[in-house]
Amino acid sequence: MEVSTAFRAAEFAARAHDGQYRKDGVTPYIVHPGRVAAMMALAMYPYPMMSGVSRTIVGAVTWLHDTIEDTKVTYEEIAKLFTSRIADMVMDLSNEKVVAGSRAVRKKHDRDRLAGKSEAVRMIKLADRLDNTMDLSDYKEDFQLIYAKESELLVAALLRDGMNLSGQALARGIHDNIRPILARA
Repeated sequence: MEVSTAFRAAEFAARAHDGQYRKDGVTPYIVHPGRVAAMMALAMYPYPMMSGVSRTIVGAVTWLHDTIEDTKVTYEEIAKLFTSRIADMVMDLSNEKVVAGSRAVRKKHDRDRLAGKSEAVRMIKLADRLDNTMDLSDYKEDFQLIYAKESELLVAALLRDGMNLSGQALARGIHDNIRPILARA
């Protein structure tokens, strides 16, 4: 698999997220996967392979990470256009919609599920959360606190079984972003 796979994934994600915007209502949604991909490119620099997958695969997954969850794209479509391994990792990063219960119950389920995934998937999730915590000012204060507390629990779950230095740096970035919000509580 060559670098063009990540570029194809970026183009595919841009089409899938066309017309979607971030919470500010101005920023095109595709900016988010792009920022997450940039973070992961830097985080993966010291590691040609992680969890048995190459930087190229991680790059493709990073661009595609919200397509199944937030668009009409299916697992089967990603598996056909890319590979089943890429589709599996994107699925790992997608919230399961079949979990019933309160937000707290669903988020705990997602944390527990993600904690058992590969280091590559957990790192992508850290980069995703880091980018999302950078935009917390776009939310109402009560939701900022909820999201900050959820982020704290998520980081703890993702680091539970250890993490490389790059993943630890992503986690520190999340803590830096949520610390002022948690201090207000």
